[in-house]
Amino acid sequence: MTKIATFSNGTTDAYNGHRDVTAAWAIIRKSDGSLIASGHSLDRDRAAGTAAGNLPYVCHGYGPLLPTRAYPGIEKTLRRCGYTGPRSTAAMTAWAREQNAARRALIEADHTVEIINL
Repeated sequence: MTKIATFSNGTTDAYNGHRDVTAAWAIIRKSDGSLIASGHSLDRDRAAGTAAGNLPYVCHGYGPLLPTRAYPGIEKTLRRCGYTGPRSTAAMTAWAREQNAARRALIEADHTVEIINL
């Protein structure tokens, strides 16, 4: 069963699976209206969650997505990205979370998440 979603920028996305999907989601860049990513979900709530979860991973050009879990090379990675604080794991991961939150705010300001019913 094919279900086709048509978004506000005119692009379409076809679903050819077997699940009973009732919603489609899209991440659209505000500046030029281009479709960054899209998909289908069982309902609107899941579609919103999936789209929000994909934002940091599919939108590029906003700096690196920094690791927030401690691992043996995290200090080296974060210092390469501008961290200048103490060698405390808690301080490093807190800084990385702040940087990721600022990055996400920029992405959300430049993109629209659109959810439509099928």
